[in-house]
Amino acid sequence: MNAAYRYWREIDWRPTYYACLDEVVGHSHRDEIIALIKEHRIEKFLLRSNLIQAIGDAALDPRVINFDALHYAKIGFDAAPTITTGSHATLWSALLGFKNIVLLGIDGRYKEIVDGAESRGGIILELTREGANPNYFFDGYQAPGDRYCVPNPRPGLHIGAWRDAARNLSRFDANVYNANPNSEVRFFPFIELQTLLSDGDIVLRSAEKTQAVASSKASGAEQTLDRQSRINQFIQSQWLWCIAPLVFLSAVGMAVIAVKGISFDAFVWAIFAALLYGLILLQLFQRFTLAQITIHTSKRLEALEAQEQEHQRQELILARAETLAPKP
Repeated sequence: MNAAYRYWREIDWRPTYYACLDEVVGHSHRDEIIALIKEHRIEKFLLRSNLIQAIGDAALDPRVINFDALHYAKIGFDAAPTITTGSHATLWSALLGFKNIVLLGIDGRYKEIVDGAESRGGIILELTREGANPNYFFDGYQAPGDRYCVPNPRPGLHIGAWRDAARNLSRFDANVYNANPNSEVRFFPFIELQTLLSDGDIVLRSAEKTQAVASSKASGAEQTLDRQSRINQFIQSQWLWCIAPLVFLSAVGMAVIAVKGISFDAFVWAIFAALLYGLILLQLFQRFTLAQITIHTSKRLEALEAQEQEHQRQELILARAETLAPKP
């Protein structure tokens, strides 16, 4: 995945499949990914639409798979909306038909901003100098000039992505195991790596046999909590509009009662204040609903655009294959 190719070059090794699903990372490593494609040592590449559009003729290689086209077509990824390369490369493995999948090096823990990283606006960082990197299995995984995103722009993003992936994987006839006992990704059974490497046998770690089952059952409730937390975030961002009118109207109501006592006028004022406050809350709800509709519409337009681009790319691939085919 991603920039691990730097280590593969040191040991002269290539994987069968390669995935890079971070749009910022993919664009940052565009030239190197083109070089990997042109080597013809990797059988398939799972890449994002923005990268496919940026790599020119290399995108016409039939080994290049458009992740966004699969994602928007709801083929295997529809229950996992938060995209990370690790979680969705695992889903892709199941989609390809693999029955036993072992996670190596997936620890789910990140130092959000490593030494030498500088902000480039929003959640984008750029590494400006070399240094120790606790996030990856060798320090040279990232190099000066690399751009990437803050690992968790919202708390628990990566763990949440794995939780969704685990739920989605239940639809496939695939067994997923985690071979890293220190991993925070605890939705799959943990196995003994040394036994797997020496004997080829999958042996569950005794202390972890029931943990993945419990985590899987809890995922539905956690997803509900995640939706509620997003609603709560919206309410918190608008709390002034929720509280201030209530305080103001209550103060005016108390003043009316103090001046006129419990009277018909005070009763009419209470009804008016309640209707006015209800109108304010209705406006806030409409704003929230409109924001949801806008996001959904934007995603739908992105889906249509990605599907159209992929359709055109496939037509070009077929035309190129016909042109290069030997004449009878």
